[in-house]
Amino acid sequence: MSKKDKYIDLTRRDLEKWAGDTILKRGKSYIRQVHDLCITKDGNLLAWVEGTDTYATFVKLSGTKKLDSLCACPYDDSPCKHAVAVVLAYQEKGKNKEDIPFVDNDDERLPLLAGMTDAFDEYADIKNWIKKEKNTDQSIRDYLKSMDKEKLEKWILDHVNDCASFRKSILDAMTLEKGDTEEIVRDTRREIRKLARMTPWWNHWKQEGEMPDYAPVEKRLEYLLKLNQADAAVSLGEDLVKYGLPQIESSDDEGQTADQIASCMDIVFQAIPKSSLSPVEQLLWVIESLMKDQWGLFDDAEAILEKGEYSIKDWSKVADTLLKRLEKIPIPVHDKNKDHVSFHERYRRDDLRKWAIYALEKAQRKGEILAILEREAPITLCYEDLVKRLIEVKEFEKAKQWALRGFNETIGNYRGIAENMMEYLETLAGRKRDYARCAALRSLSFFNSANKERFLDVKKMAEKAGVWNETREYLLYYLEKGDLPYKSLSNKESSFSQTGDDAHFKAPKTSKPPWVLPDPRIRFPRYYSRESFPVYNALIDIAILENRMKDVIKWHEESKKSRNPEGEKSEGVAEFIKDSYPDIALQIWRDLVDSLLSYSDVSNYHEAKRHLEKMKPVYEKENRQGEWRELLTQLRQQNKHRRRMIEVLDSLEGIRKKPKRKKIMDL
Repeated sequence: MSKKDKYIDLTRRDLEKWAGDTILKRGKSYIRQVHDLCITKDGNLLAWVEGTDTYATFVKLSGTKKLDSLCACPYDDSPCKHAVAVVLAYQEKGKNKEDIPFVDNDDERLPLLAGMTDAFDEYADIKNWIKKEKNTDQSIRDYLKSMDKEKLEKWILDHVNDCASFRKSILDAMTLEKGDTEEIVRDTRREIRKLARMTPWWNHWKQEGEMPDYAPVEKRLEYLLKLNQADAAVSLGEDLVKYGLPQIESSDDEGQTADQIASCMDIVFQAIPKSSLSPVEQLLWVIESLMKDQWGLFDDAEAILEKGEYSIKDWSKVADTLLKRLEKIPIPVHDKNKDHVSFHERYRRDDLRKWAIYALEKAQRKGEILAILEREAPITLCYEDLVKRLIEVKEFEKAKQWALRGFNETIGNYRGIAENMMEYLETLAGRKRDYARCAALRSLSFFNSANKERFLDVKKMAEKAGVWNETREYLLYYLEKGDLPYKSLSNKESSFSQTGDDAHFKAPKTSKPPWVLPDPRIRFPRYYSRESFPVYNALIDIAILENRMKDVIKWHEESKKSRNPEGEKSEGVAEFIKDSYPDIALQIWRDLVDSLLSYSDVSNYHEAKRHLEKMKPVYEKENRQGEWRELLTQLRQQNKHRRRMIEVLDSLEGIRKKPKRKKIMDL
């Protein structure tokens, strides 16, 4: 592998491991900002990247996929989004077969970066340059100081219009020199609203679209923060949240606008602790911003909350404020027929509940949390948090009762929550080594949607309980007859206050064998099960699992009578029985081939070939090569007008036809 190629083979996982998901996403939005990309003689990458300024960026990759980077940007940690963008830009150019030049020894970026680290020790001329010049910034200062006032003024005026950012910086500095930042804030606020009116879009394939450029806003924020104008930066952050977040929701630009706004907000969050806001106001500002962020853009803001710079008293006041807000929110009405109407209300309330509990933990008021969760669980369906916390404080019986209630109240419309409640119930039963109850809970999932994997799940626990033989017999009976081992619970029986869950199921009068597992006190609604009986797929899979060959054939034959056999399932049957029942296996494969060839589709021809390739060794093993040749002859006759299928048959027989020579008149 060449030095250039090693970057091409880096995967998304490699880059995530190096930079993290957030920086990786931001780096993607800067790919188009990378220019003058070069590679050093040692296989390292060097480029300019446009951001709030133009940054020299260097990336080094060792043989073990260990990435290191250096960038002239103000971002303290490594890697930054500019370094990620350089790697992604290189990969894109490499895939497009674009030529990437080598770095010249006099490239101006090398001394710039060499002054920051010893990463460029191999460049002797750079080291000599550094030694000679010692300090470039000092040289520039000395040069400017050497000018008299008139000459300096003329020099600045001659160059100020050459660089728009230089001109703008001077105008901003003039405004700030007067001690009034209102003009900068007004201009930036107008710019934010102007940008937010755009509807961003980007076509990756055509490399075209319309994108807002928040780089000037980011630069203004950095400038304000640098000049200790934290309050101004925070006020602009309010506009970014108010106008920028709705823009993200309507954009279709692969997240590029979101990444730009996130970069601006990173500066705002740096300004929060430096602002004149009280500690409580700072915490609430950050929490309210995070609650409005649906895309995880402000994850870095959570670091402010975790720094420990806020006192227990501060967090206690925040908790009280959030709890008061929670009490004022109307309780959403659960309308089972129009559940989507109340979803956003419930989500908003539950998000506020989570932050209130977070603040209580920070305030060391954990004793209040359970009461809040018990009140909120029926409203916002936060049963998972409640049951988990009850288990943590070892209130196991209470946790079980809430898990039962949580299941019964969510199984209708929130199956994910209900299934998590089942897992908690099994965890609680497992603590007591009540493996029979664990098996009973797992059997509910099997009855709801039977398959081999769930059969094995039940087996694992039923074996520990010593009742696998009896349980297995009923599971197979259920797959054949469809009779559940219990009657549905009434609302009264399934209520939260129900006790006596050590009772056993009573099998229906028509059911055999008896059911031996305890009642888990929960049910899946019958309509959740989409099975028709017998459940042939599960019966066949389990028979194969248990090596019951005659049952495999039996259920396969019965499934053919009731409906068309599924190709994948029938293929598995043929593969399983081919040694003991070759005729049946051959017939299954032949049926699959005929079914595929009933449609004129090239992909079907190749799928048919796969089945035929499995038939050939069976014919050979049985010394029935004549039947194999006869089969191919029949297929040729039946498909004589299908050129591509004839080519498939030729390949099966090893026939290679020479291409026809073109006539002179055809050339």
